[in-house]
Amino acid sequence: MKDWKELLFEKRLNLAKLNKSHPWSQKQVDEVLKKLKLNKSRDPLGYVNEIFRFNNAGSDLRTSVKKMCNSIKEKMTVPDILQVEDITCIYKGKGAKNDLANERGIFGIPRLKQILEKLIYADSYDTIDSNMSDSNAGARTRRNGRNHLFIVYGVINYVLKEKRKPIDLGIYDIECCFDKIDLKEALNYLWDSGVQDDKFALLYELNKKLKILGKTSVGKTDREVVNEIVAQGGIFGGLKCSNLIDSIGKECLNTGENLYPYKNYVNVPPLSFVDDLLTISECGVNSLVSNSVMN
Repeated sequence: MKDWKELLFEKRLNLAKLNKSHPWSQKQVDEVLKKLKLNKSRDPLGYVNEIFRFNNAGSDLRTSVKKMCNSIKEKMTVPDILQVEDITCIYKGKGAKNDLANERGIFGIPRLKQILEKLIYADSYDTIDSNMSDSNAGARTRRNGRNHLFIVYGVINYVLKEKRKPIDLGIYDIECCFDKIDLKEALNYLWDSGVQDDKFALLYELNKKLKILGKTSVGKTDREVVNEIVAQGGIFGGLKCSNLIDSIGKECLNTGENLYPYKNYVNVPPLSFVDDLLTISECGVNSLVSNSVMN
């Protein structure tokens, strides 16, 4: 039996397919092609960014890319060739090197799919960002870990200088977050953050069925079909995760619970950066409650 989150997702998916957005213009496509980074590794199909860069690609290729992206969005059908992805395993720097649990899997996606996701990202980012709280600074432009460090240092200075009640800093990491994150749940939170047209449905179609192999130090694995995953290293991977984890901070801000009252004026929610979180709470009962809520 489907749970309520899955039923909610299916309802939203059907609504999104009916809410058609405007086709991408050649100008929008060209802006994405201009920003493709140089000297990146080949994709699973053997292509490199330099082929599609605006300065290198001719008008015929750029027009073809635009038509292909608009056709996929219109038909909501992703070609099999764009479902192929390779995972490169990168050692995290600790633990046994022959244990895959100590390696981070970064997805290599086809360049054409990357361009398509960048078009969706350019259209949707401002909407998503405006609907997120200040709790999560990960995968967001003009924000980084220093935003949160400024707050933490300010609170520590306030507690020491004003001789306030001691505080506990709770530091959390969601173990193997990208292995466990549910695609439909992540997309449900994107819907809540304003992505409610056919691009919502397209993000699902692009990740509904992937043909994946792993690249390890001893060679490549067999290619297997994996359904409904959030690719770490993909265009939307970090933002999907940050937007989902931001729901923790939003809930605290909405309920007024598990907040630290800085100078009894500013309520500081849990501070997160993609899948890493930090809480500030007074030692004692407040700290125990905060720890229980976060866990």
